[in-house]
Amino acid sequence: MTNFIIVTAANDKYFWLLQKFIASIRSFDGGREAAIGVLDLDLSSENIAWLEGHGAQVRDPGWDYEKASGEENWFKAMTARPNLPKHFPGHDIYLWLDCDTWVQDWDAVELYLEGAARDGFSVTPEVDRSYDHEGFYDFQYSCYKTGFGRKMAKKLASAPIINCGAFAATADAPHWEIWSEIFGDCLAKKVYFWAEQTALNVAFYTRGLTASFLPARCNWICHRALPFVSEDGATLLDPAPPFAPLGILHLTAMTKYETFDLATPSGKTVTRSLCYPDDE
Repeated sequence: MTNFIIVTAANDKYFWLLQKFIASIRSFDGGREAAIGVLDLDLSSENIAWLEGHGAQVRDPGWDYEKASGEENWFKAMTARPNLPKHFPGHDIYLWLDCDTWVQDWDAVELYLEGAARDGFSVTPEVDRSYDHEGFYDFQYSCYKTGFGRKMAKKLASAPIINCGAFAATADAPHWEIWSEIFGDCLAKKVYFWAEQTALNVAFYTRGLTASFLPARCNWICHRALPFVSEDGATLLDPAPPFAPLGILHLTAMTKYETFDLATPSGKTVTRSLCYPDDE
């Protein structure tokens, strides 16, 4: 089996999500013994002990870019992301998943690993027939303008977002160095929340990087389109026919906190949370 590690990051505020994230991974045969790395963004000693007891490696990444060193510690998740092989050396493939994701179908994990092994990098564009695209252009334009200026914003604002909340890359992929270089240049101009994702998009759209681009079910952006749910309420589904099970749920914005009246393919309604259903 490929020597891979699944990496995420959290502080105490999101530890409850991190626990569900790990429970979802460990629920699959392929994830039971998988290496898990956690970037410590201010975790208590008690929570670190829990993570290590569940087989996770915990690292304080420090600051990979001096320009960001004055930010709050949660921003280390952004500055460490283009530098994962440095923080968890010794693996062939690095699969990053935000801690507000969880795995519903292990096939999605395998697609990331297979795509990275084949093309060096695999990632899911934030595009789907069901997504709400209201405000998309203005948001993108603002992200590019802030870090890269008006000319870049006009050029790339209408391009699909390459969402870095879930991606996989081989240790020797050229993407790491190019992403890190562009991110560093961006931070030298302005430190802001979306800088590392915007830098990744600039890397893809201006440096000719290639990747295995995966379907939306591999990183379902929940605030862009609520899932459907199976008739028994157990499985979250693509909200468009053929209503296939989603692979990785990304609980963006407020979707991590609320319960929803979700439609079933037959037109019924099931009220449930979008979180992984684990009470550990």
